[in-house]
Amino acid sequence: LWIGAIERLQDTGIYNLAAVHRGFFTYKNSKYRNIPQWQLALDLKRKFPDLPMICDPSHITGNSNHILEIAQKAMDMSYDGLMIETHIDPENALSDKEQQITPLELEVILEKLVIRNFEIDNKGDIIPGSYIEIYLKTTAVKNVLTIPLSSLMEEQGHYYAFVQTSGEGFQKRVLELGVSDGIHIQVISGIKENERVVSTGAYQIKLATMSGKMPEHGHEH
Repeated sequence: LWIGAIERLQDTGIYNLAAVHRGFFTYKNSKYRNIPQWQLALDLKRKFPDLPMICDPSHITGNSNHILEIAQKAMDMSYDGLMIETHIDPENALSDKEQQITPLELEVILEKLVIRNFEIDNKGDIIPGSYIEIYLKTTAVKNVLTIPLSSLMEEQGHYYAFVQTSGEGFQKRVLELGVSDGIHIQVISGIKENERVVSTGAYQIKLATMSGKMPEHGHEH
């Protein structure tokens, strides 16, 4: 949706643009009103590296208690700014009072935000001005369910994977995703432990489901 809108505006000669990340609606249970789907924002940044990105933590969370969490995540991902709804009396706001904060609370959130900058020793492999994705190795996250990134498929802003239900039977599962180390990604919901997920050949299965014929060979874990 972002890309289509941006390209249509650029086709008319409008180039002074910015993208606002307000999250994506989901029918699944989530602590956020609109799930962030951070990977989509990264994909957009890769395609339009000079496009300013603004994050709207208020609209994503729908809950003032989670605004700092989303705001910090956006800053960690080098967003260019934040859009945070503020009201002098949130309880009496005419709309969206659950996601609004007072000016004093906004000041506290801004003071708590940590802006992280990193320097690397570029030995010539990275072109200056290019956009790259870097993974920092931290402490391990325990007791989480992960799948290979190669298992992921994307459709209209939602990520899914194919789960093997029988010898030649596969089921499409929409996923809610968590953190990634660049090789595997955490699955918050959509897949259960010990289910067999297609890690190689998912695109062929997608094409086969569209044509009504399943592939003869697949690979699953």
